[in-house]
Amino acid sequence: MPFGADRPASVCRAMSWPMILLVLQLANACNSDSARRPTAPDSAVATVSVQLSAAALVIGATTQAMATLRDGAGMVLPGRAVSWSSSEPASASVSADGVVTALALGTPSIVATSDGKSGTAALTVVPPPASGAQCRLVTDNLQRDEPATPRPGYLERVADPLYGTTITRITGDPGTPITTESGQSLGQWSQVNTHNYSKDPAWSADQSLVALKRVSGLGAVLFLDGQTYRPLFTRRYPAGTAEGRWHPSMSDQMVIIGSTGTIRRWNVRTGALATLFTASGYSAADYSVEGDLSTDARYVAIRATRVADGKRVGFRADLVSGAKGPDIDFAANGITDPDVVSVSANGTYVVVTGQIPGAGTCCGGVTDATKVFAAATGAFTGQYFSEYGRPSHYDHAVDASGNEVIVGVSKSAPNEGRVIMRRLVDGVVTVLDQGGYAAHTSARNTGRPGWAYVTHSYNGPNWPPYRDEILAVKLDGSQTIERYGNMHSMNSGGDYDAEPHAVPAPDGRRVIFASAWEAAGVRPVHTYVADARPLCR
Repeated sequence: MPFGADRPASVCRAMSWPMILLVLQLANACNSDSARRPTAPDSAVATVSVQLSAAALVIGATTQAMATLRDGAGMVLPGRAVSWSSSEPASASVSADGVVTALALGTPSIVATSDGKSGTAALTVVPPPASGAQCRLVTDNLQRDEPATPRPGYLERVADPLYGTTITRITGDPGTPITTESGQSLGQWSQVNTHNYSKDPAWSADQSLVALKRVSGLGAVLFLDGQTYRPLFTRRYPAGTAEGRWHPSMSDQMVIIGSTGTIRRWNVRTGALATLFTASGYSAADYSVEGDLSTDARYVAIRATRVADGKRVGFRADLVSGAKGPDIDFAANGITDPDVVSVSANGTYVVVTGQIPGAGTCCGGVTDATKVFAAATGAFTGQYFSEYGRPSHYDHAVDASGNEVIVGVSKSAPNEGRVIMRRLVDGVVTVLDQGGYAAHTSARNTGRPGWAYVTHSYNGPNWPPYRDEILAVKLDGSQTIERYGNMHSMNSGGDYDAEPHAVPAPDGRRVIFASAWEAAGVRPVHTYVADARPLCR
């Protein structure tokens, strides 16, 4: 057999070290052949195990299934094709990428198959939370005067005197230690101790953790127990990352964006990282502060600077396939300052809001206009909401008819101050409440679709009937509401840190908010939770 020809690996394994020294060329050829010997990835699949990021789902919710393949020696086999199925397709469906959707009550098994071998994981599909009427929440539209109420102490629970929900203050007095239940000190409470923003989930997917991202001077995210609100630990974002969002179905996991556009999943308890998406040729990439994941966590919109020409652009990232959508050149589309770049609830659109010359203005010429782009092509769809803030401070959702919408306050006529829902496909507006002047909206209640949660400012006697309170509004045009309690934040005085920015828990039965609580000034700012669960028993 000539040197350099292919030879069985057994010949190389049989060679002794003296032979290699005597016949150097043959040894080199064998060494090369050894590098080509079949490794574990070429082995047959022996076992398949399936993991679900959530073992129980309410109807309409989704979760990601993951399969681990191993050979007979127990080695993991990456990169193999996997097919997915459900033992009860009427109860839960599974996409080709392993995204599970709960359809009806049942206990289906989620099945992964590869190389003739299969594995399963059990799923329980449960009914959605009880409706407002069953929960005995106040649902009328009467104007009520907010009663003067002493500020609760740290971890003290009080009943809202008008609406019956339980209000708990979950942050301590400035200068006192942030102490875990075991007595470990994590730092000190400050003048500002709050969560982040209305579109940024505060609770983890299983509601076991709460993230407080704005505790002044701490320099890290403070994580609380999601039920007792006791401090647990702090974590700094991984290097090169400035923002993270809770994964909507994977417990303990945040999805973080690096400045170059790399997106990773981060386990906040263990620090483990998994890369979901990479991009090249970008800098200053972020969520644009108000961005978030699509409801199924497959898509996110990134705002970034294109290094090749310095232009500000946006694009959709697919966190399952790793595919990148086309760049949307903001300047070329008439957007001079892209303040908000976000993905729609189902990932179909990239929605951009900001400064657009020629749009409606307010407050010294500032615009608050919105353009809608097809995420798959990057093309402008023709939907241009040129009025000032119609809507503003919005979040993404799906309405009762399955349309992707944005929900927020209208800052322009004919329905100024009202909560409106605007369809992204055609711009049609639906009014969702009966008055007041709304502020910020959140639809982070992923386990209770069909509702959005809104803070209403005080705004004096000119905008009745809702004042300084949290409402849930139903996304069907019926103007059905639920009232979750007063925020006692009427003296925010224009201080951003004192704005409530209410965010619901995934099940929609608790709402977190910030408040200075009737202080003469605006500090200190604490975080509170309005809890409707006692009314749902």
